[in-house]
Amino acid sequence: MPLQHLRSSCRFWREAPLAWLAFCLMLALRLYAVWHMPVDSDEPQHLHVVWEWTQGRLPYRDFFDNHMPLFQWLCAPLLGWIGPRPEALLLMRLAQWPLTAATLLLTVHLGRRLWSVRTGLYGATLIGLLPHYYLGASIEFRPDNAWALAWLAALALVVSARDWHARRAAAIGLLAGLALAISAKSTLLIGSACLTLVLLILTAPRAWPWRRMVVAMAVGLPVMLLPAALVFGYFARHGAAGVAWYCIVQHNVVPGLGNWNGLIVRAAIFTVALCAAIVLLLRRPPADAEALRRRFLLLWPWTCLAVLYSFWPLIPREHLLPAMPLVGVSVAVFALDRGGVDWRRRLLVALVLFGWEAWALAAHHHVPRSAQRAFLLGDMRERVEQRLYQDELKTLLQITTPADTVIDAKGESIFRQRPTWLVFEGITRYRIRRGLLPDDTVAQIVAHGTPVAIDANLMPADAWFVIRHYLPIGQRLRVLGQLLPAGSQVTVDIAVPADYAAVRADGRRLWLRVDDGPARQRFHLSAGPHRLAIVGEAGGVSALVWADALDRGLDPARLFRSAPLAITDAAPGRPASH
Repeated sequence: MPLQHLRSSCRFWREAPLAWLAFCLMLALRLYAVWHMPVDSDEPQHLHVVWEWTQGRLPYRDFFDNHMPLFQWLCAPLLGWIGPRPEALLLMRLAQWPLTAATLLLTVHLGRRLWSVRTGLYGATLIGLLPHYYLGASIEFRPDNAWALAWLAALALVVSARDWHARRAAAIGLLAGLALAISAKSTLLIGSACLTLVLLILTAPRAWPWRRMVVAMAVGLPVMLLPAALVFGYFARHGAAGVAWYCIVQHNVVPGLGNWNGLIVRAAIFTVALCAAIVLLLRRPPADAEALRRRFLLLWPWTCLAVLYSFWPLIPREHLLPAMPLVGVSVAVFALDRGGVDWRRRLLVALVLFGWEAWALAAHHHVPRSAQRAFLLGDMRERVEQRLYQDELKTLLQITTPADTVIDAKGESIFRQRPTWLVFEGITRYRIRRGLLPDDTVAQIVAHGTPVAIDANLMPADAWFVIRHYLPIGQRLRVLGQLLPAGSQVTVDIAVPADYAAVRADGRRLWLRVDDGPARQRFHLSAGPHRLAIVGEAGGVSALVWADALDRGLDPARLFRSAPLAITDAAPGRPASH
């Protein structure tokens, strides 16, 4: 028996060598993209939550997050080992690559199980090179990669079942439950799978083993709910069940949000499409259990996409990750497994994929960055170049300590706490604009004496406060301070109390008398107006800046350079994706 398994495995790897070569090149290109993709604002948001776990702080109660916590909690030991360093995000991305590779290998397995090795390989390679998948959410650090892997593993157990028994049902329920504990969006996957099952039952009611299915569901459903129950039980034990429920469920459900404005029209279109699908399915009922599995695997991803685009309020790229691999399989089925395909068509498909891979690799070097981003990545409002982001993070880590707070939109500072509980992702911004959530960010900045800010994607009022009271030291990075006009005596209005120092562009610190007090180079200024008198040589422009930044090595010349502002807000009624 072991010898037979070995021979079967060898045949598996020897079949379709061109398809295997295209698949392996696709995985290599995805590994290359890990180091060259711009940073999406969701990535540091998730990584900041992971870092908060390493600091012993509890999500939802101590800081805001509107995602399920399992993935971030599992990543905490790895980030704790990596430590606070500018390359941390890229290293955590690299740790996600095996998850994506496993997802694509599962896609190959599903295609091989129900059709052929070529179908699985070409389907996985096709989706692995799709722009929104190849240079999209599946490369980035986010829980959706583990979410998609857990769900596809559950589907692999479903379609591989020769018989329905309690142990397999429990394993399927556990994998689906892990997907639910990673992302609440699993309700979309579970609902669309149930809808697909109902469609198939309506079209072939006698082909199903009803008694075994009922037993499997009786076992699988409680197991599926167990991980989410343990998650909420953990937060209940720490007195945070109510706030966790708000952040994960209630916060994300807002009347009139996004696509919910046209819900009636979308629901009507969806119903018509559903009826048409039933009519088509009735024309050719499945002949056996294998045909049922094939039909389920072909129908589910399209049902999932239909439910998503019909009823889901916001549709960012990461929502597509579990369904797209099976979309690739279905495309490969219709291209290669209908009525037999000779070697010439298979060779043509392989050559097309090789050409697509060559284009994807060349795009990094020969296509202008602006055009590449616009075509491959869509809206760049919440994305920034890796080198710029690492330079900013390096400067931020240099001039601050873990005791200092940093104001940013979604946790871009990663390794520093934020003064406000709010995170300005799409739904939070929508709630604030509609008056459903108070924005006390400015008050919290003042209360915490926040010395550093990243001004990108803040709410407009908060961004203007930052621009008035913080000096730019990079494209998006700012430090507490203001420019002082030439003269021996000036009056300044301080909004954020802190220790300040006055410095010129050549690095020379000035001695100042504050409110007729003794001359000092470092002094504490409370909120309100203050009179500053320069002792000694006057004249020239100087800067009043947070003193600790200078003590920790900030180049004073950076305080006198202008930098582009980055104030953005979503258009009314169209919140940014989160």
